[in-house]
Amino acid sequence: MFILPPPPKYYGTGAFPHNLPALEATNSRTVLDQTQNFSAPEGVYEAQDCLFLAMPLPHPSDPPPVVINPLAPTINQPSSHSSGVRVSTLVVRQTTDKSVGGAAGHAVSQMPGMKKRPSVASSNRPSFGGWTSSLLKKSSVGSETSGAAAGGGVITASSRAGASSQVTLDSTSSNDSPEFSSSTSLPLSVVLNSATGTVSSGGSGAGAGAGSAANGGLRRKPKNSLTKNNSSFISRTIVHENLSKRLQEHSLDDVFIWANVGRSLSWISTANPSIKHEALTKILFTKAHPLCHDMNITTASMQNVDVVIGTSAGDAIWIDAITNKYNRINKNGDVTRSPITSIKWIPGSENFFITGHADGSLAIFDKDRDNSGFSLSDSAGSQDPRSTDTFRIIKSFTTALNNSSNNKSGELLNPIAVYKVSNSPVTALEFSPTGDILSISSNDGYLRLLDLANEQMYDIFPSYYGGFICTAFSSDGEYFATGGQDDMVCVYSVRNKSLVARLQGHRSWVRQVRFDPWTSDSSNYRLGSIGEDGTLLLWDFSPKTLTRPKAMMTQHSRKKSIQFSENCDPNGSTSGLSIGDTSSTSKTFTSKRSSATTLHSFISQNDTPILPPVVKKSVHVAEAEPEPLSDLVFLPKAIMVVGKDGRIWTWGRPKTV
Repeated sequence: MFILPPPPKYYGTGAFPHNLPALEATNSRTVLDQTQNFSAPEGVYEAQDCLFLAMPLPHPSDPPPVVINPLAPTINQPSSHSSGVRVSTLVVRQTTDKSVGGAAGHAVSQMPGMKKRPSVASSNRPSFGGWTSSLLKKSSVGSETSGAAAGGGVITASSRAGASSQVTLDSTSSNDSPEFSSSTSLPLSVVLNSATGTVSSGGSGAGAGAGSAANGGLRRKPKNSLTKNNSSFISRTIVHENLSKRLQEHSLDDVFIWANVGRSLSWISTANPSIKHEALTKILFTKAHPLCHDMNITTASMQNVDVVIGTSAGDAIWIDAITNKYNRINKNGDVTRSPITSIKWIPGSENFFITGHADGSLAIFDKDRDNSGFSLSDSAGSQDPRSTDTFRIIKSFTTALNNSSNNKSGELLNPIAVYKVSNSPVTALEFSPTGDILSISSNDGYLRLLDLANEQMYDIFPSYYGGFICTAFSSDGEYFATGGQDDMVCVYSVRNKSLVARLQGHRSWVRQVRFDPWTSDSSNYRLGSIGEDGTLLLWDFSPKTLTRPKAMMTQHSRKKSIQFSENCDPNGSTSGLSIGDTSSTSKTFTSKRSSATTLHSFISQNDTPILPPVVKKSVHVAEAEPEPLSDLVFLPKAIMVVGKDGRIWTWGRPKTV
């Protein structure tokens, strides 16, 4: 009879000879040869290197590893909600061009090949672009001088993407954008500032940052030290002995990389390729695994790098990478213990970020505020009167001042807002370039478009099969793409709210899809995708050359869409956010709001153009099978592909581009 072997023991308990402690594994770098190159219509992408992130050893306090039985039910471990190794990249680029600028002197240069968004008259529709612009302009009188003295900076950031950043953040919004009409008279900046009391010191590119009314506009720093702490949440932090020297060597064109693997999170600089594998900072966690992270491009500079991390315990960690200090938000699951599967800084904001959780909830936090003791489990029965069958507002920032979570002084505490969008895990959050649309992909097989400024859900798109895993917007905001368990990439038109093409070529789940703004123009879009099959696919998508569906078919599809009224039961009851049954219509109640949520109908493959890839590259080491891939990043001079095994592959762009 075959008996499974016992689980291995931990280091320091006899697992190693003579009870010697195990050494922490280090990263390694391999220079790639020409056999790893691949050709695209624009030229040859030259293989540069492969950075192998070492998997950290288990912590002694961790439970014994589970013996995997393929016939047993899935066990809820920290890795069960993990999408593998994810990366966030940041490029700080010096510029003297002030002609293309955003709010409060946030200088932004035009990316090569990126289409300029037309300048139109400002509308009354509030957006997060308008909100953050107002925040930045709040104290622009005192910040213009300091911003000019420090020098302008162009910030290009990519959180698990690298494609939809470096855009102009302004308070204008295009009139030809989708019907995200406002039903409120006051702009979001007025409502949120009155609720939170937040003011800005402006000068994002110059290293000036956010503050609060309590500290006179000065930037708040995290309180706790990563290197000297007694926290049981963070095991230890390894800081490079020459950190200051490495930061001085890092130029504005070099790339900062944050990458998570296992229970560790590493900060890497690409200034010197030969020592690229030496992490600037490596953080080892004890009770949780980092699942996602994001860098704030609004406050980023050579003197300040704000990073927010989502963990499997539900805690959000705000880190100032330069000073190696941190704060825990949603500590010990005060709001929700559900793992954070996606986390994003709100575009243009210096303080606020949004988290997506495995229980299908969303939460907005302020990095400078304390938790209020608000619990999502305790408030399951409470909701805003504007809640609908598809979008439940548990806590709204517009009514935050009347919320019992405020302290005695009337100051709003975290969380700023809490929503329920699904009963299944949220897999990805992505803001449109203008910041007015939030795309939410979920494991329930529906993708949602949310106007977060007005707290209204407008469109819900079904998948072809299975759940959605990733989503991305084009740099001009005209299209967005999705990938998931149906092994396909789907491209949607934001303007027409319709599926325009399906891209086939993967043989397994699509883990990441991104638009490449550096090889796109006004008539052709370049997309990239990676999947569990270990392949990188590049696609060329031209809207003018697509076969248009017949008008009768389009009208027929619109008739099948179901309108969910933006109303709710006065007693607070909903249908449990279940939208799987499209044969029935949700209940409607009297409400002052006239907008509705549209559940778009399923579209078969016969009614949609099918596009093949222009490039197919199998990513793997020599004489080995391809490993599943987990992330994709488009940079100005390179493409990064990340594997679940911890490898980060880099290809340089063709020199002619």
